[in-house]
Amino acid sequence: MNKTCKEIQNELIHSETKISQSDFLKICEKHNLSLIEVDELSKSISDLQLFLNDNTESADEDELIKALKGCNLPYIDNRPKNGVLWVIGGIEIKDIIEQLSETGYVFHFKECGGKATKKRAGWWTK
Repeated sequence: MNKTCKEIQNELIHSETKISQSDFLKICEKHNLSLIEVDELSKSISDLQLFLNDNTESADEDELIKALKGCNLPYIDNRPKNGVLWVIGGIEIKDIIEQLSETGYVFHFKECGGKATKKRAGWWTK
């Protein structure tokens, strides 16, 4: 993790506050972080449980499902079981994923997918 990412992470730890995913994305934009840095920092913040997980996001989650259905994208939503939401697809859906990210979700690409995707390429978010 680069110096800027470590500083952002340490600031969140020391402030003892959790951050929404939309605020996280704003911070990443402010610091001009690359996609790789955003992904790395997001995983770290998620592991440290520094993301907000409140009821205000649940309404947005319904909007995410509506958007996925509107785009005819297959998905697997394991969030109710403390899992992640997977959007099935590879790099060819990157533009759609970037648009969805603008609503505050942080997506991670995994070429070999996961157990839920049966090893198909996919994008996941919490």
